[in-house]
Amino acid sequence: MYKLLLVCLILFGISLAACHRQSAVASMLSSADSLMDRRPDSSLAVLENIPPVLLTEKDEQAHYALLLTKARHKNYIDETDDSLINIALKYYRRHSSDSLLMQSLFYKATILYNSANYSQAIISATKAEDIARELNDNYWIARTCELISDIYTMTYYREEAVNYTLEASKYYLKSGKKTNSMYALLDLASCYANLGNYNRSIQLIDSIKNIAYKDHPIDSTFIACCIKSSITLYLWTGEYHKSKYAFENLSKFKTNINLTATDYARITEIYLNLGEKDSTEKYLNITLNKDQRLLDKISVQSLLLNYHKKTHNYKKALQYSDSIFALQDSTVHQALKQSVITAQRDLFRIQTNIDRKKVKRFRAYIFTGILFAIIIFSFGTAYHKLRIRLKNVEIDRKMNEVFILSEQNKYHKDINDTLKNNLTVQSKKISQLTDDLTSQQDKSNRMKSLVEIYFRINGILLMYYAMNFLKKELLIKHEHQ
Repeated sequence: MYKLLLVCLILFGISLAACHRQSAVASMLSSADSLMDRRPDSSLAVLENIPPVLLTEKDEQAHYALLLTKARHKNYIDETDDSLINIALKYYRRHSSDSLLMQSLFYKATILYNSANYSQAIISATKAEDIARELNDNYWIARTCELISDIYTMTYYREEAVNYTLEASKYYLKSGKKTNSMYALLDLASCYANLGNYNRSIQLIDSIKNIAYKDHPIDSTFIACCIKSSITLYLWTGEYHKSKYAFENLSKFKTNINLTATDYARITEIYLNLGEKDSTEKYLNITLNKDQRLLDKISVQSLLLNYHKKTHNYKKALQYSDSIFALQDSTVHQALKQSVITAQRDLFRIQTNIDRKKVKRFRAYIFTGILFAIIIFSFGTAYHKLRIRLKNVEIDRKMNEVFILSEQNKYHKDINDTLKNNLTVQSKKISQLTDDLTSQQDKSNRMKSLVEIYFRINGILLMYYAMNFLKKELLIKHEHQ
C-alpha cells in the first residue's frame, strides 16, 4: 500500500512538472512573439534565454525556430545558415498552417539571399508570395514582392525588379503601412537608377522626400535615406556640387544610417572630381578601412582606378582596371550560374506538372463520378420503375376493392331505401292507427259520459221513486193511525 502511494505521488509530481514546463515554454514563446514588432531586441533576448532542453514538443521546436530566425532578422543579423529555419519549414509543410509556412518560406528565402544563393532564394520567395496571395494577406504580399525585387536586382534582372518593387509599394499601402510603402518607392528610385534612368530616379526621390517633410512627426531617418540615395545619383549625373551638398546635408541628420565602403567610395569620388585633395584623402582612408563585400570591392577599386588616373599613376590604374575586370567577370559568372529566371522557370514547370497531375486526377475523379452517377441513375431508374409498377398493381388492387365496396354500398343503399320506404308505410299505418285510436278514445269518452249521465239520471229516478214510495208508506201508516 505504501509503495503504491509513493508511485502515485511520483507520477503526480512528474505530470505537475510537465504541465509547469509546458506552461513556462508557451508563456515565453508568446511573450517573445508579442514583443517582436515593438521590441525585437527584447524578443531576441527572451528567445535566447529559453533552454533548448525545454523544447520537447515538435510544434514548440518549430515555433521557436521561426521566432528566433525572425528576431535575428529584425535585429539586422544577416544569417547564412538555414538549418534552424528548416526545422520550422519541415514541420509546417506537414501541418495545416499556411500563414506560418509562408513566413518560414520567406525567412528561408532571406537566409539564402544573404548567402548569395539567389537561384534557391527565388524559389522559396515565390512560394511564399503564392501563399500570401492565396491568403489575401496584403502585408506579406508586399514583403515577398520586396524580397523578390532584391533578388532580381542582385542578379541584374532590373526590369523585373521594377515591377516587383511597384507591387510591394502598392500592397504596403493597401495594408496600411505607409512608411513601408515610401521605402519601397525609394527602392523603386534605385531600380530606375540601375536602368540608367537617373533623372526619373531623382524626380521620384524629390517627390517622396517632399511628402515626408509634410508628415507630422517628420521621419528624419527616411529623409536621410532619400538624401543618401541622391548623393549617388548626382555623382552619376556629374552634378558634383549637388552631390557634395547632399552629403553635407546628410551629415546634419542625427540618424543611425550605416554608410558602407561603397558609400564612402562614392563620397570620395565627389571630392576627387571637385579637386578637394584633403577631403579626398580623408574619405579614401575611411573607405579603405571599411569592411568590403564583393560589390564593395568593385566600387572601391573603381575609386582607386579613378584616383590613380587623376594623380597620373597609370601603372597603378591599369592594375586596378585588370582587377575590376576580374571581379566583374566573377560577378557575371556567378549571376549566370545562379539564373533566378531559370530557377523560377523550373519552379513554374514543376508547379505546372503538379497542376497537370491534379487536373488528370480531377478528370479521373470526374469520370469515375459520372460513371458512378450513371450506374446509380440506372439503378435508381430501374428501382423507380419497379416501384411505379408495384404501385400500379397496388392501385389496381385498391381500385377493385373500391369498386367492390362501391357495389356493396349501392346494394346496401337499395336495401336502406326499401327499408326506408317500408318504414314510411308503417309510419303512415301507425299514424292511421293512432288517429283511429284517438277517435275510438273520443267515442269511449263520450260513451263514458253518456253512461255517467245515464247512471245519474237513473239514480235520481230511483231516489224519486224511493221518496215517493216512502211518502206513500208514511201516508198509509198515518192513515191507519
